[in-house]
Amino acid sequence: MAPAIPGPPPVSTGHGGLGLLIDAGLMVRVAPDRLDEVGRTPAAHPAVHGAFATTGAADLHLALWVRGLEHLYRFITRDLGGLGVDGAETVIVGHAVKRPGKGPGGRAG
Repeated sequence: MAPAIPGPPPVSTGHGGLGLLIDAGLMVRVAPDRLDEVGRTPAAHPAVHGAFATTGAADLHLALWVRGLEHLYRFITRDLGGLGVDGAETVIVGHAVKRPGKGPGGRAG
């Protein structure tokens, strides 16, 4: 039996390679009785790669990648604002030191 031919190595590209130049986190304040609805709606948005219920000053954390600041503004004012949230704070990620997943050599991120 001939040895198996290995497949190509997994391909990994950063969000910048996809044209998604802005990496942002939003800390959203929302009434507890609306958290499920407000959390699930943006979680289904293609720009959102993480949606987490939290406690403290914010009730919901959203992690997203967008093409530019105008897209981030549109997400906040139209997509998020249309849900009737109580407020939000935005953090632009300048440089990510560590991300979840496998890093070089198959090691965890």
